[in-house]
Amino acid sequence: MSEYFSSDEIDEIIQFNKKIVEEDGSSFEVDLNILCSIFDKVNTRYEKELDKKTRIIKKATRILAGITFNQPFYEGNKRTAIIVTLMFLNRNGFDIPLVQTEQKRKLYDLLMATMLKSRTDTTVYSEVEEYLKQELVIKE
Repeated sequence: MSEYFSSDEIDEIIQFNKKIVEEDGSSFEVDLNILCSIFDKVNTRYEKELDKKTRIIKKATRILAGITFNQPFYEGNKRTAIIVTLMFLNRNGFDIPLVQTEQKRKLYDLLMATMLKSRTDTTVYSEVEEYLKQELVIKE
C-alpha cells in the first residue's frame, strides 16, 4: 500500500475537511502552503528508515501532530488529522483501536496538548510518536 500522498489525495483531504466543518455550520478555509508542507514531509522524510512499522509510525506522527499543531484548516483540524491518520495507517496494514471511550479520551487529550504547544516546544512530535508506538496494532 502507498505510504505517499498524491495531490489528488490532498485535494480529497481538503474536501473532507470542508464537508465536516460546513455540516457543523462553520466556515471553511485552508492554508494550502501549511497543508502541502506537512504532506511534503510525509512523502519525503523517513525513506532511509528500513523498518516499515517505524517508518509508518514516523509518517503517521507527521500527519497527526502536523495537522493538529500547524492548524492548516480554519476548523476541524483534530477531526481531519485523526481520520487521515487512521486512513493512512489502515492502508499500510496498521490501526489504532479507538473503541473504548478511554482510548478516544487519551487521543483527544494528547491532541489538545499538542495543539496548545508553543513553537519552541520540542515535544510537539515526540509525544505523538510515543503514543503511536504504544497504541499501534497490526490490522487483522
